[in-house]
Amino acid sequence: MMKTFKIINRKTSRELISFLLITLWIYAAVGKLLQFENFQIRLRQFPFISTYADLLAWLVPGVEIMIALLFFFPRLKDEAYLASTALLLVFTVYIIAVLNLSDSIPCSCNGVLPSLSWKEHILFNVGFLVLALAGLVISPKQRKYDQ
Repeated sequence: MMKTFKIINRKTSRELISFLLITLWIYAAVGKLLQFENFQIRLRQFPFISTYADLLAWLVPGVEIMIALLFFFPRLKDEAYLASTALLLVFTVYIIAVLNLSDSIPCSCNGVLPSLSWKEHILFNVGFLVLALAGLVISPKQRKYDQ
């Protein structure tokens, strides 16, 4: 009985984490696509990536949508967690680099959560990064049950 409860609890936890990450990626991608021109302009203002702004304006929301879709395929959930971890890590490291290495820091207006400061955005990203890692780390037995 206790073993069954642990499996259900782990599965429920993994599903909740999946739901939160799907929500994050869809919300972020749709926001970028609905305000595509603003997103593209903001990317052009960012240090280090302005040259690639036009490509990234399409690539970033596309990747976010793809990651969200991966969660719907049980056999690809680990890849979805890995991709979520990687993208959140890239976003977080980039923000930290801009804050510490750049003379010009663009506003975070119209971002995923426009009311957050950059430091709060880093904490938000780290929170979701921990969730993505937790979803990935849940026992291999549980991943077998998901499939």
